[in-house]
This record gives sequence, C-alpha cells and structure tokens, in this order.
Amino acid sequence: MILFYSQTGQLIAHRFVNVTNIDNQLFFLFKGDTNLGYDQLIREEFILGKLASVQKKQLTIIPQHFLARCWGKMILTFPFLSGMLRKYINRKFKLQF
Repeated sequence: MILFYSQTGQLIAHRFVNVTNIDNQLFFLFKGDTNLGYDQLIREEFILGKLASVQKKQLTIIPQHFLARCWGKMILTFPFLSGMLRKYINRKFKLQF
C-alpha cells in the first residue's frame, strides 16, 4: 500500500500494481481494493510513503505477511472481488447509520 497524491491533489492510499519508465521518468500504477479499475499513472514525486503496518487493538498486520500478500494478489487478479467487497462495505456502513 502506497500513500500518494492523485493528479487532482487528493491524498490516496492504494495498492501498488506496477512501475513503468516513460521518457526516462518513472510512473507508478495503483489500484484501490474496492475499485474496479486502476488509477491514473502517478509520477514518482507524488508518492509520500508506503504502509509499514496496520494495528487494530491487539492485532498488527504487516504488508509482507503471507496472508496480506495473498489478499493483495487476489484483489488484483480477480476484479470481481472488488465489486463484492464494495457491496459488503456499503451494506455494512448503511446498517450502522
């Protein structure tokens, strides 16, 4: 997971997909877990940092953990999972309000 500014200046944290070199400048491709498509290419200077860990109560998850890597690969490989996750999150938050 990378924290970066979009081309519109919005602060975003999305999953890293790929890096490409265009005219001797690095561009990075990202995708949010609940997004069906990829983000626009981002230049290196818009990147602020990468996720080191997530901590919730007694549980700490690091991106290098096997299950976290598997989840990331599944989300990127099977786009329909993004739609299912989006529906689940939307339904869960609607019920809480």
